[in-house]
Formats: sequence, structure tokens, C-alpha cells
Amino acid sequence: MSEKRKHESYRRIHAVIGILLLLLLALLLALFGMRCYHYAYELFADEPYSLTGGEEKSSIIYVEDGDTVADIADRLEEAEIIESAWLFRLRMKVEGIDGELAVGTHRVSSTMTGAEIVKEFFKEVSEDEDAEDTSDT
Repeated sequence: MSEKRKHESYRRIHAVIGILLLLLLALLLALFGMRCYHYAYELFADEPYSLTGGEEKSSIIYVEDGDTVADIADRLEEAEIIESAWLFRLRMKVEGIDGELAVGTHRVSSTMTGAEIVKEFFKEVSEDEDAEDTSDT
């Protein structure tokens, strides 16, 4: 009988460990899903990038000849205008925006939407969209 009890005890321990591992896996999947949702929301929602809880932060960013989207994204993140330089660069790639940056001084704010920030730094993007809008009428 003692052998039978040992075997039954091991089975129960293995069952408990298996259940705990499944719960851990479910928790990790849930956390991963929430993180993916957060990134997708930040990427595609056209809401202000404000980190300040409604308080406006503004900054002047100077674009020099030869600056890249990565350079500007890093400056915007340092100025706390956007939450993530990586997400900003990804948004530019997803939207297919790779034109030349408009050289000069640009005033940006944490209350600006992603589209507004893009228009500020890529003047030809906003001009091309305006041209398409007038040609449709």
C-alpha cells in the first residue's frame, strides 16, 4: 500500500505542477496580448502623444540637412513629445512615409496627433495630400 500511496502522491504533485505551469502560460499570453494591444493602439490611434496627462509640453526641433526619421524620433522622445521613438519610426514605415524632412525649425507639442507631427516634419506629405484633395473635387 505504501507504494501505491507514493505513486498517487507523485501523480497529484505532477498534476498541481502542470496546472500551475498552464496558469503561468495563460498569464504570460495575457500580458503579451495587452502589450501588443498597447503598441497597436499607439501606432494606429490618431490621438495626441501626450505623456503629461493633459498638460501641454512643447518644443522646438531643428531639422538639419541629412537628418533621418530616427534622428527626429529620438529628439521628439527626449523632448517628451512622443512616448516612443521606436513606435514613431514604425508608424512612418507602416504609412510608407520616407520623404525628405523639411529642413528648418519646427514647433511641436505633446497635444499634437501623429498626423499633425508628420505634417510638421514632412511638408511635402501635407502638400501632396492637399493636391490630391483638390483634384478630387
